Amino acid sequence: KSESTGEKNAKNLNDIDPAQVRMLFGNRIVLSKTTISAFAECPYRFWGEFILNLREQKHNNVGYADSGSYIHYVLEKFISELRLPDGTLRQTDKDTAEEILNRLTNNYVSNIGCMLSPSLLYRFSRLRDLTFIMAKSILDEFSDSMFRIAAFEEKITDRSESRLKPLEIKTDPYDGQSPAVCLCGTVDRIDYYDDGNEVYLRITDYKTGSKSFKINEISNGKDLQLPAYLFTVASAENSGYFLNLTKGRIIRPAAALYLSASEKDGKITPVRSGFILNNENLLRASSARLDPDILAGITLTKENTFKGSPLVSTDEMSELENTLRHTVSSVARDIYAGKAPRRPSEDNCKFCKIRSGCSSACIKR
Repeated sequence: KSESTGEKNAKNLNDIDPAQVRMLFGNRIVLSKTTISAFAECPYRFWGEFILNLREQKHNNVGYADSGSYIHYVLEKFISELRLPDGTLRQTDKDTAEEILNRLTNNYVSNIGCMLSPSLLYRFSRLRDLTFIMAKSILDEFSDSMFRIAAFEEKITDRSESRLKPLEIKTDPYDGQSPAVCLCGTVDRIDYYDDGNEVYLRITDYKTGSKSFKINEISNGKDLQLPAYLFTVASAENSGYFLNLTKGRIIRPAAALYLSASEKDGKITPVRSGFILNNENLLRASSARLDPDILAGITLTKENTFKGSPLVSTDEMSELENTLRHTVSSVARDIYAGKAPRRPSEDNCKFCKIRSGCSSACIKR
C-alpha cells in the first residue's frame, strides 16, 4: 500500500505498538523543544532520528550546526569576560571588543578537527562579523538597562546535579498516574530585574540567521523554545535557584527573546524577536531610551501608550503558558500512542538526518 493514500493507511504501516512505547519510555519521557517540534512536523522523523538515532553519513566538514555552535561559544565567552559581579557588563571600546572576538574566533577555529578550506575560513570571517554586531548590541543593551545577568548557558535537565529543574507536564492533567513529560534544554542567557517588590525574569536565545518568533505556532508544536525556557526558569520548582536574588519575593516571567543578526545590502543589523510583558516600568527597565531595537520593535506612541506585536498582557502571558502545557501534553499523548506517520514537505525534510532513507522525502534537487 502506498503512504500517499493518506495518514490513515500510514498509521497501519508506520505506527508503533503503544505497549512497546510504554516499555521504552516508562512513565516519564524527557523531551526538548527540538524533539517536540520534530514530532509535530514529522513523527516518522522523530522516531528515526531522535529515538533510533539514525543518521546520514557525516562527513568531516563544517556545517550549518557548527555556525550556531560558533556563535554560542563566542558570545558565552565574550559575556563571561566582561561580566561584573553585580551582573552588569563592563563597557569597552570597539577595538577592545574586536580584539576579544578575534581571539575567541581563533580559539574556536583552532579546535576544529579538520583542515579548513579558504571558503570555510571566509565563512568564519563572515560569522565573526555577524557575531560582532550581536555582541555590540548586547553591550548597548546593558548600558541602557536595569536588567542584570543571572546566568548564561544554563542547562535544564532532570539530573540530580542540575541547578535548573525541568517543567513536568502530565499527558493527562486530570490523571495523576498518567505519564509525564520533562522539558529539557540549555538557556543561552537569563537576566533579571528587581523593582524592589518583585523580580522579573527574561531569557534570551542566540540564533544563526534572522529568526522571527511566531506566537501562533506554539499550538502547532513549533516555536516552543522561548515560552518553554521562560516558564521553566520562572516556575515554582526553580524558585530556589534565584533565592539569593529574590530573597523570597515573587518571581514573574517578563520576556523571552531571540537575538540574531540580519544582513541586507551589505549592512548587518541586530534583530530581536519574541514576547514582552506590557508593563511600562518593565519596558523602561529594559531600555531607558525605549530603543525599539532593544525592545523587539516596540515603540511609544504619541498617545503615550506602547505599541508592538511582542507585547503581551498579564492574562496573555498566563495563556501562553497554558497553551505551551496543552501542546506538550497533546504531542506526548501522540508519542505514547505510537503515532509515526510521515509528513513530507520541503521545510520538514530540509534538515532531516534520515531523509536519504525515506521514500517520501522532499529533496530539493
